[in-house]
Amino acid sequence: RPTLPAEEERPLFYMVAGYKYRSAAVVTDEPAPTDPDAVQLVDAEELRGEPGTRVPHAWVQRDGARISTLDLLGTSFTLFAGSAGTPWMAAADKVSTSLRVPIEVHLIGPDAGIRDVDGGWAQLTGLSPDAAMLVRPDDFVAWRAEALPESPGTDLHQVLCRILGRD
Repeated sequence: RPTLPAEEERPLFYMVAGYKYRSAAVVTDEPAPTDPDAVQLVDAEELRGEPGTRVPHAWVQRDGARISTLDLLGTSFTLFAGSAGTPWMAAADKVSTSLRVPIEVHLIGPDAGIRDVDGGWAQLTGLSPDAAMLVRPDDFVAWRAEALPESPGTDLHQVLCRILGRD
């Protein structure tokens, strides 16, 4: 788990990663802030994958190598799902094709392709095995589904359209 930056490093941390904000490209059930330009500062220990914050770091294993969850991010949207998230993979493939927007999917869990060996990712994010978290190409969490919905493809399509400002 990342440690809190030293006092003299906090301004840089807050400028780069330590804030939470709302916009049309962040989908959440939280009530809108009274000040639409408001930015909430968060400490490193509060980065838990909430919409409007940077994706958190946790150590995981892929092909036997220890990597950071941050290393799984690329230049497209990234969908993180738990080990029971296979339906999310199919949904992302369908939505990606339909909207012509690339979505990379990573299943993370104790028995998934990306192994959460010590449970750090699950504990940090609070994501259940069938939950999902969509991360934008700028590494900000755009949306979370706390459980597998009846139609993950429909939900993901609606969310991505909203984020991209499409009808």
